[in-house]
Amino acid sequence: TLILQSKGAGVFVWKLDAEKIASEIAQSDSPDAFPAIFQQYPAIDRAEVRFIPSWVRSIPHNPSRIHIQTGGLTS
Repeated sequence: TLILQSKGAGVFVWKLDAEKIASEIAQSDSPDAFPAIFQQYPAIDRAEVRFIPSWVRSIPHNPSRIHIQTGGLTS
């Protein structure tokens, strides 16, 4: 039995496997599949996809060309 008492504000942070997410994105056929990929990860609260340069609309099939940036905590 473990009893834990604490006071104060707590923040839980999940670690994302960015390489796995990039691999899943690279294997997808369409950007329409991205929401389903992101929904598999409870740690993702919000995701935004950007194609750079903006006129590019194809998904790189090489995961190393997909950059995943994680944001900091917001209050």
